[in-house]
Amino acid sequence: MRISRLGAGAAGGLLCAALILPQALQSLDRLSDARTEHAQLVSQAARPERAAQPLVQATWRATQGDATAASRALSNRIRSVATSGGLLVEMLELRRAPQGLAAVAFRISGPEKSVIAFADTIGRDPPLVRLRQWQFAQGEGGGVRMSGIAVTPWQ
Repeated sequence: MRISRLGAGAAGGLLCAALILPQALQSLDRLSDARTEHAQLVSQAARPERAAQPLVQATWRATQGDATAASRALSNRIRSVATSGGLLVEMLELRRAPQGLAAVAFRISGPEKSVIAFADTIGRDPPLVRLRQWQFAQGEGGGVRMSGIAVTPWQ
């Protein structure tokens, strides 16, 4: 019996399909894994990286109704940040501020790097504190003196 050309082609095609089938199934598994990983990455990208922190922290809100207490809390924060950096607190003075704000005038001195680190920490770390006025001057003994007025919302 003689096999026709069409039969030989069909047999050859089936043989090739049988040889390729394991690799095709492997590729489909990898495609499924890639789609799952892509979906996970998309869901991670859609989520916020971290919860937004309120601008006015609870420590300041606890003093609602009393601007003097809010100014004292700000004064204590300035003193603790300065002393933890090895700075000398020369002056802390409560100041009057517009409604909803607490203000403290301060003067600190110490090594230049420590004073700059203090200014960075006060402005960067929560709760929100901004320097309304500030000035650097040459201190005694080669150090630096920083003076300014720190302001924070408390309502």
